[in-house]
Amino acid sequence: MIKANLSEVSLDDIAHIDQIELARRYLGISKMPIVISSPFREDKHPSFSIRYKNGVVQFMDFATNDYGNIYTLLCKMWNCSFKEAISKIYYDYACNNYSKINGFKKPIIDKESMFQSQIDVKVRAFEDYDLEFWGKYGISKEWLVFGDVYAISHIFIKKSDKEYSFLADKYAYVYIERKDNIVSKKIYQPYNDRYKWINKSDASVWDLFAKLPFYGDKIIITSSRKDALNLWSNLAIPATSLQGEGFIPKEKVINELKHRFKRIYVLYDNDEAGIINSKKICDKYDLENIMIPLEELSKDPSDLYKNTGERNYLSVFKKILNI
Repeated sequence: MIKANLSEVSLDDIAHIDQIELARRYLGISKMPIVISSPFREDKHPSFSIRYKNGVVQFMDFATNDYGNIYTLLCKMWNCSFKEAISKIYYDYACNNYSKINGFKKPIIDKESMFQSQIDVKVRAFEDYDLEFWGKYGISKEWLVFGDVYAISHIFIKKSDKEYSFLADKYAYVYIERKDNIVSKKIYQPYNDRYKWINKSDASVWDLFAKLPFYGDKIIITSSRKDALNLWSNLAIPATSLQGEGFIPKEKVINELKHRFKRIYVLYDNDEAGIINSKKICDKYDLENIMIPLEELSKDPSDLYKNTGERNYLSVFKKILNI
């Protein structure tokens, strides 16, 4: 999340930035341990030691006996408070285009511009914490690969002649969908209040539609790609989703699915909006409406798996689908 002022930034917002990278960027250091001339005084005989131990960059000034971590060092270099130092780091890494305000760099792109512009991303390898996050919802790495879900490190925003680069959240992913030879992207940052979703897919794009088998016994239309992957991987029933529960699919698409599958279920969230929207689509096209029982205290299949475990999840769906 790109925060608007210095007071909102905390150490948690920059904790994902490797401290070696901070030393490289701000001190020009390419290796550690190393002894350099002090950045704070004339030092003809280098006496300023910097090392990396247990994930922490540490410094020691042998002439003054000062010592500390990378943040202490940057505070001294910039002659500023700890709060100001982490705010500068945050803005330096959050965006490559800045306007200087009070000596600090502040993003100049707003939320409206984010959604109206061309979006691109930099994909990174899945880390253990990514697989742990998705695993809680019953989705393995193999199913992420199948579902064209990728972990990302950066988000690029292109608008007119300007381009912005944002450091993505630690937990940040892109959903890729291909329709009519056009690739569309939807960015998912689950712990980001403002930019949880950045969606460039139009209403005609169905998640995982291109992955569906040509014929089958059952298919589930659900609320999101996460729920679709959860259902498909755990129940062995193909699943797909629209770009939102409020969208009504075109009749020709539903007719195609009816031709390809014997039974079509609609499973939306069991909150008020989900109940209303699932009934609307089922009534319109004569589809089978199913819902997670309210007593399970889980609004969707992903949450049901996470909250109650695989055994109860399978038991609930055995009753819902009468299998």
